[in-house]
Amino acid sequence: MYYYYYYYCFYFYYYYYYYNNNYYYYYYYYYYYYYYYYYYYYYYYNYNYYYYYYYYYYYYYYFYYTTITTVSTTTTIRNNNNNNNNNNNNNHYYYHYK
Repeated sequence: MYYYYYYYCFYFYYYYYYYNNNYYYYYYYYYYYYYYYYYYYYYYYNYNYYYYYYYYYYYYYYFYYTTITTVSTTTTIRNNNNNNNNNNNNNHYYYHYK
């Protein structure tokens, strides 16, 4: 069992990027929900497949809006969250570990 503080992107107002010195600059204006997240995962082996099961619930939540600036390449942004054992859309998930 793992537990995380969990930021979930609910909605974005605008998004754009421009290219400068081989970097993409991303500007986001987001609503966020803040979860206390219990994460379970276990493996089901059958015909060389494994299956992730996850379950979460609210400990408490609030929302706010903020501006996030990310300076990176597109590939780096997509791959940063792949190590979190999450099979969802990684572009909408941001993790803060306690």
